[in-house]
Amino acid sequence: MDNKKKNILFIVNPISGTGKQNNIQEKVNQLLSNKKFNVSFKFTERAEHAVEIAREAGASGVDIVAVVGGDGSVNEVAKGLLNSKVAMAVIPTGSGNGLARHLKIPCNVDKALLLLNDSKEWCIDTCEIDRRFFVGAAGLGFDALIAHEFPKLKRRGFASYIKVFLKNYFSYANKTYSLKCENQNTDSEYFVCSFLNSSQYGNGTVISPKSVIDDGEFEVVCIKKIPLLLLPVYAYKLFAGTLKNDKYFHSYSAKSVSVKTQNAIAHIDGEPIALANEFEVKINRKSLWVMVGSNFGNSIDPETSSGSIES
Repeated sequence: MDNKKKNILFIVNPISGTGKQNNIQEKVNQLLSNKKFNVSFKFTERAEHAVEIAREAGASGVDIVAVVGGDGSVNEVAKGLLNSKVAMAVIPTGSGNGLARHLKIPCNVDKALLLLNDSKEWCIDTCEIDRRFFVGAAGLGFDALIAHEFPKLKRRGFASYIKVFLKNYFSYANKTYSLKCENQNTDSEYFVCSFLNSSQYGNGTVISPKSVIDDGEFEVVCIKKIPLLLLPVYAYKLFAGTLKNDKYFHSYSAKSVSVKTQNAIAHIDGEPIALANEFEVKINRKSLWVMVGSNFGNSIDPETSSGSIES
């Protein structure tokens, strides 16, 4: 075991989601082992600032970059650390925290910090959609509409998400998507068309139970509009992580997919964007080191997994 202290930089989004990042410096000084880490902090000041800070981290001798924020902040830091030897840790303070949940990182700030004292590193895949980076999830259709409407609300959190969901669900119709990859060729109407590297959007919603984040593939998830009477059934399956292929839900694995659609509003790791009408989604195999929860990887196939490095 290497007893050398590691340099860890905390990149803090001061306006992230729920305000859990308040007093983060005090908590880090209280909970993180000063025998294992040399600690420093930087606060983001604008969009994409975290990308710049993360890219500079490796050159300045940083071993771990800990992002304190939501999935949007995680996306920026991951982009800055892509294909580097610097590992990303996540201290989740956002509304959904989808990647943190997949990596078995507690959404409680104190517990997430304590987890770093017995850290485990893992190399994971990342993805691109229309040449734009994402690490957890990207999507088209209804979930993209929600991503565009959600920031307009004054308050974040799961209750606000449900409010936006119910406001738009009944008026939103299936849209046509043409999807082509090695093993699938579909041209159909869907309510949701998403691409999942991790298993969920956030808030415990497991939209892709089959996702393995280091297997060299992502999951294509296509959902047709579900009738009102069946919504409670599918909501239960969503939170229980038991969605399976049926007449409304279909998923399959791919290394790349060519997509054609019209007026493609989308989200990348929860952040709203607009895409071209034709684009490609592809995998970046084992391109990011991350710190994971102590029980992460227990169910991963050892033949496909990269394994871990204990620190």
